[in-house]
Amino acid sequence: MNVKITEKDRIKVADADDIFAIMRKILLREDKIDRNKEHFWFVGLAANNQLLFIELVAVGGFINASVSPREAFQVAVLKGA
Repeated sequence: MNVKITEKDRIKVADADDIFAIMRKILLREDKIDRNKEHFWFVGLAANNQLLFIELVAVGGFINASVSPREAFQVAVLKGA
């Protein structure tokens, strides 16, 4: 799942609370059954902490989401981060 980031949404991230607010909005859009599963998200930031992209890399079971380093960093490479 790729979350579309508009120019308006390209905020500067100051701290973890900013990411929490963004991810909360995204996760609340999911079906209730999927909310109980582990998710691995990749959040791309520019050097100035401006939000570039948010991408869902993997969804696991109720306990874990298995992701290899290759899978995780492939997202960043493909996005040009």
